[in-house]
Amino acid sequence: MKKNRIIGIFLCAVICAGTIIGILCSGVSAASVSFDEVVNAASDIIRANEGSYASVNPDDNGALSVGWLQWHGNRALNLIKSIVSADTAKAKSLLGDTLYKEVTTAANWSTRILTADEKSKISALMDTSAGHTEQDKLAYSDISVYINHGMTLGITDPSALVFFADIENQCGSGGSTRVASSAISAAGSAEKVTLTVLYKAALDDSVAGKYKTRRDKTYNSCLLLGWDSLSGSFETWTVDSSVNVRTGPDTAYDRLTTLTSGAKIAVIAKKSIDGYCWGKTYIGWLCLDYCSWSSGSLPAQLLLDANGGDIPVAPVWTDVSLNTARASNSVAVYDSGYGAHNV
Repeated sequence: MKKNRIIGIFLCAVICAGTIIGILCSGVSAASVSFDEVVNAASDIIRANEGSYASVNPDDNGALSVGWLQWHGNRALNLIKSIVSADTAKAKSLLGDTLYKEVTTAANWSTRILTADEKSKISALMDTSAGHTEQDKLAYSDISVYINHGMTLGITDPSALVFFADIENQCGSGGSTRVASSAISAAGSAEKVTLTVLYKAALDDSVAGKYKTRRDKTYNSCLLLGWDSLSGSFETWTVDSSVNVRTGPDTAYDRLTTLTSGAKIAVIAKKSIDGYCWGKTYIGWLCLDYCSWSSGSLPAQLLLDANGGDIPVAPVWTDVSLNTARASNSVAVYDSGYGAHNV
């Protein structure tokens, strides 16, 4: 039989609905989602976006910034003081007498810029056990403020609150308020603001939208929390070894970033190219042959040959509308259970 072009489509319907969460005096509660879980999820996502425990910027617009939340100026000084107090002996050993004395006696580091040697010493201090503990304590406090701000604006969806926290961390309270206001306007009310509504508002924002890569990465991470109604519309995959994320489903497309082993990704569509399976995600395309399926399922795929004929080894993919007039038996459908048949 004559071989013809194959039209590949996904037949699916995704119903998106916001989850309404009751706001308690102690935090957020929706099913098993607690205020602590929201803050901890936001902490993990922001840490992945911002940096490591040992991160030190010696001159961040006129003063040092330190740690995975990049505390700046006097806040950096106060954090370093708390680490020194938690383990004085270790701090003296790592900082040396001169820097140790300055840290313990200084009152203002609003314009303090570090030398290369000072940067190395403070970085080592930040990466100690006490450094990790004190950073996590301060981060919990700061990120709780972000979450509570989102709640005072009326946002109740837990994954939306996590997304909101990342915006506030990067764009400040003015930026997060502006994005939230746009999302509330689009949704009709604050309690109807879902993760997706807030994500779209952020992309449209004049400031937050400039950082689309970060918005996409955070949206993907929020989806993987499984707290919203979109959790059934994608598959979760785990990267087995380093894999490139590209602008399209082939190695010929530009590389956007690289995911390392253990990273999780939400796959919203799949395509076979030259025998390799590629997955479409919110941050680009990646080859799933370097990943392992974790959970979820995409709708079954049908291959349609508009003119009848054999199914070729490599289908040609294109969009198609099934709501156009056609004669009976003019479309051949193939599936693994029934083979080819006319509809």
